[in-house]
Amino acid sequence: MKSENTLVRKFYLKLAQRVALNFLPSKMASWRRKKVAKKLLCTNPLLRDDDIENEEEFVVTEDESCILENIVQDLLDGLKDKDTAVRWSAAKGIGRITNHIPIEFCDDIISSLVALFSFRETDNAWHGGCLALAELARRGLILDSRLNDVMSVVTVALLYDERKGCYSVGSHVRDAACYVCWSFSRSYTKQTLGPYTCDFANALLSVMLFDREITCRRAASATFQEIVGRQDLFAHGLEILPITDYYAVGNRTHTYLSLSVTISEYPEYTSPLFKHILLIKTMHWDVNIRELSSQALKNLTVFPTNRDYAIKQGLNDLYGIAMKSEDARVIHGVILGYMDIIYGIVVHHGLSYVTKFLENIRNLSQHLSEKMQQSSLGRELLHLAHLTLIKNASLSAIPFHKDDVLEMWQSIIDDGIPSTDLKIRDFAISTIQPFFQEYFIDSFTKKVLIDRRNFYINKYIQNLDQNFNMREGFTLALGNLPFKILCSKFAPIVEALCKCTRIKNGTEMWAESRRNAIQGICQIFVTMEHQDQNEEFKVLIPQVFECFIEGLNDYTIERRGDIGAWVREAAISGLFTITSYCQKIDFNCSQYIMHFSPLIARQAVEKIDRTRSLAAKTFFKFVRNSFASKEMPDINGILLIFESLPEDFSWSSESETFPLFVQLIKYEKYRSQLILGLIVSIGGVSFGLVKHASSSLFSELAEADNGFLDSFLINVVDILNTNSGNERIVNPYFGFIKHLVEAGNFEDALKNRSIDIFSVMNKEITNSKDPKKILSFIDAICSLFQIEDSECQTLIYKKLVGYLFHRYPRIRKMTSCKLYETLTITDVEIISENDLNKIMSILNDNNWDSTEIKELRPLKTILLSFLDQNSA
Repeated sequence: MKSENTLVRKFYLKLAQRVALNFLPSKMASWRRKKVAKKLLCTNPLLRDDDIENEEEFVVTEDESCILENIVQDLLDGLKDKDTAVRWSAAKGIGRITNHIPIEFCDDIISSLVALFSFRETDNAWHGGCLALAELARRGLILDSRLNDVMSVVTVALLYDERKGCYSVGSHVRDAACYVCWSFSRSYTKQTLGPYTCDFANALLSVMLFDREITCRRAASATFQEIVGRQDLFAHGLEILPITDYYAVGNRTHTYLSLSVTISEYPEYTSPLFKHILLIKTMHWDVNIRELSSQALKNLTVFPTNRDYAIKQGLNDLYGIAMKSEDARVIHGVILGYMDIIYGIVVHHGLSYVTKFLENIRNLSQHLSEKMQQSSLGRELLHLAHLTLIKNASLSAIPFHKDDVLEMWQSIIDDGIPSTDLKIRDFAISTIQPFFQEYFIDSFTKKVLIDRRNFYINKYIQNLDQNFNMREGFTLALGNLPFKILCSKFAPIVEALCKCTRIKNGTEMWAESRRNAIQGICQIFVTMEHQDQNEEFKVLIPQVFECFIEGLNDYTIERRGDIGAWVREAAISGLFTITSYCQKIDFNCSQYIMHFSPLIARQAVEKIDRTRSLAAKTFFKFVRNSFASKEMPDINGILLIFESLPEDFSWSSESETFPLFVQLIKYEKYRSQLILGLIVSIGGVSFGLVKHASSSLFSELAEADNGFLDSFLINVVDILNTNSGNERIVNPYFGFIKHLVEAGNFEDALKNRSIDIFSVMNKEITNSKDPKKILSFIDAICSLFQIEDSECQTLIYKKLVGYLFHRYPRIRKMTSCKLYETLTITDVEIISENDLNKIMSILNDNNWDSTEIKELRPLKTILLSFLDQNSA
C-alpha cells in the first residue's frame, strides 16, 4: 500500500480481498437483509431483522483471523487513498468480505466506517466511507440497529464542503453521499426509513437546489426520483419530481431563484430550505453562490414562516456573525443576505416589520466603513457589501433621510463609480438611481432637495474632465439619474455627455468613456420616454444625433484591437433608441435618418462579427419601423429585400447577411459606404469572411451592366483617394483589388480603370517602408498585370523591376517569384517572346535574397532594356 503506483495499490487490494474470501464461508451471511424474487401476491420483498436464519458456523484459526484482520485494515486504509480507483476497489472489498462474516464482526466494520466521517479526516476518507456504506447498503448489510448512526453521518456528508484557500473540496463526497441514499432506497422499506424522512428529504433538496456543482445537483435529483418512485417516502414527492428533473436542476440560477420558491410552497420544506441558505450558503466561499443565496432569501421571505423566523432569530444571527467575523468573504455574504431579507420583507409584508432593525443597519454600515479603512485585504468585497447595503436600504425606503449616515453612503457610491474593478463600478452605478430617488427627495413634501441635487450633479460633470477612470464611470452615473433629479438639468448633463463622445487630443484611446457617454445619453432618453418634459428636451436632439453619427466613424485601434467597435455598437443601438423617442414625440428627424442609414448598412458588411450582427439587426428594425423607414433612402427597393425575412433571422451568419446587404450596392446613396465596408471585409484575413463577402459581391456585380461596373470602379478609386494614409483601409484595399481581378468576370471594366487603380495604389505605397504593406501591394499589382492594358502593364513591370532591387531581401525574393509566376500565366504584349524568355532566365538564375544589391544592380538596366527594345 506504500507504492506510488495507483495500479499497484488497486490490484493489491483486489488480491487481498480475494485472499480473505478464501478463509470465509462460501455462503453469504444469512443475517443480511435479503431481496427475494417478487411474486404476484408478495407484498414484502425485504426480510426484517427478526427473519435472520441460523447461519453457517464461522470457524477460523488464529493465524487466519490475524490475516483477515490485516486485510480488513488494509481495505479500511484504502478508503483513504488519494486515488478514486483505489478507494472504489477498497469499498467493494469491504462489501464482499462483510457479506460472508458474522453479524458481530459486521458491526465492528460499520463502526470503523462511521469513524471515518470526522472533520479530522481528509475529504478522501469521507469519500471512501460513503462508497463503502453504499456497498454495504446495496447488499443489505446495514441492519436497522445501526441505521441511525449511518443516516446521521450521511446527512452531514451530503453538505460536506471543505474550503482550501481560494477553492474547496467536497463535491465528490456529496456525490457519493447521494449514492448512499440511492442505495438505501433499493434495500430498505418505507417503514424502516420513515423516522429519517424529514432530515433525509431536506438534505437531498438542499443539495438538489443549492449545491454549487451541477453533478451533485443532478445526483441528488436522481436519488430523490429513485426514492419517490420506489417508496413514495417524501411528502409531495410526486408533485416535486416533474419540476426537478435532470435538465431543470442543470441551471444553478434557476434552482436558486425559481425552483426554491416553488418547492417552498409545500410547508414541510419552507423553513428548512430558508434556514439552509441563511446559515450555510450565505457564507459560501464562492462569491456567485453568496449573491444567488441573498437573492433566494429575498424571494423566500414571501412566506410568513420565513419572515417570522428571520425577524425572531435569522437577522440577529447574521448581524452577530457580521460584527464578529474577520473574513471578508463571510462579511460580504452575511451583509448581502441580511439586506436582501430586509428588502424582501419590506416588499412582501411592509416596512413596519423591520423598523426595529434600523439601528443594526446603521451599525453594519459603520462597521463596514471601519473595516474598509483598516485593511486593503478583501476591500473590494467589503465595498460591494456596503454598496448592497446602500442599494437595498434605498429600495426599502429605510427612513434615514436626515441621518448623518447619508454622507458616508454618498462617499461610498462616489468612490465606487470610477473604480477599476468593473463589478464595483457597475454596482455603484446601479445604486445611484434608488439612492437619489429616495434620499434626494424630501420625505414629507416629496420635493427634490434642489441644493443637494445641484451640488452633486455639478460635481459629477466636473469629474468628467479629471481622468480616464473618472470619465468612464461618471458618464454612466449621469445617465442613470432618476427623472425627478434630471428635471431642469437636462441641458448641462446631455451637453457634457455629448462632449465626452468626441475625440480630442489626449483622449484618442478613451473608447470606453465614449461608449459609456453614448450609453448614458441613451439611458436618459429611456428615462424620458414616459415623461412629459418633451418640449424642453427637443432642442437637445440634433446635438445628440450628430454625436451618435460621429460615433459610427470611430475606428480607434490600439494593442487590444479595434476598440472603436465598442463606440460604434453603442452608437448603432443609440440611434434606434433616439429615433424611437422622436417617434413618440413626433419630432422630424428625417435628415438624420437619411444620413445614418448608409453608415449602419456599412457596419453590416464589415469584418467584426459582433458589430456586423448588431448593425444588420438594427437596420432591419429600422426597415420594419413605420416612422423611420419612410425617411430611409430608397426604402421601396429595400423593402423588397428585407420585408419577407422572419424576426428570428440569423444576422450573425456571414452566409446569410452578406447576400442581403450587397444588394443595396445598386442604390447610389448606399454604394460608397457599402463598398468601403466590403473592401475591409474582402481584403481581410478571415477565410470565411472573405469567402462569403467576395462571393456575394461578385455575384451581384456579375449581373450588372458595364455602366454600373464603371461607376463601381470609380467609387473604388475614390475611396483610396479619400482615405489616403488610413492603414485600416489601405492594407485590405490591396487584397480587395487582388480578389476583384482574380474573380475574372470584370476584365473589360477593369481595363478602362486599371491605370487609375494602379495610380492610387502606387501613390499610397510610395515611400512606404512597411514590408507587409509592400508585399500586399506586389500581390495586387501582379494580379492587375493580367489585365490586357499595355500602358498599365508597362507601369507595373517598371514598378516590379524596382522592387527586385529593394533593400529588404524578402521583398526582392517575393518580387522575383511573383513576377515569374505572372509572366508565365499572362499574355504579355509589351515584351517580345524572346526577351520574355531572357527575363524569366534572369529571374530564375539569381539568388535575389542572398546576393548583395550592388552585385544585382547591373541587372536592372538589362531588365528595363527589354521593355525599351519592344517599344522601339
